[in-house]
Amino acid sequence: MRIYFLFLWLLAPLAAVPALVSAPRPAMTLAGPWQDFLMFEAMAAETIALVSREDLVAAENRIGDFEAAWQTAQGRVRAYDGRLWQLVDQATGRATAELRGSERSPAKAQAALSTLMAALCGRGGK
Repeated sequence: MRIYFLFLWLLAPLAAVPALVSAPRPAMTLAGPWQDFLMFEAMAAETIALVSREDLVAAENRIGDFEAAWQTAQGRVRAYDGRLWQLVDQATGRATAELRGSERSPAKAQAALSTLMAALCGRGGK
């Protein structure tokens, strides 16, 4: 038990270092389209998880939610970065087509959703 407290006592000063080196980012820095992208990434991750469990009906519903939210945010994102909007929009179309097709394949849906996630995560330097 003494070793545990000694360990904590020795590491306590190190715990304060990150707070001194970098201040936390205020919530305002995530305003606008980037806040939307966090939501889109979460929705895409949920859809990927559903496809991984081979629950394609639920995945189709979730990608429909994604598509509706994407269309709602279209104006903000497109005005901020038209190239990024186009990449994600094309990836969204492919993922939606794979999940709504008559011959759905979990492997093809997974690949399309991975492309969508890569487009969402590769936001560039803006």
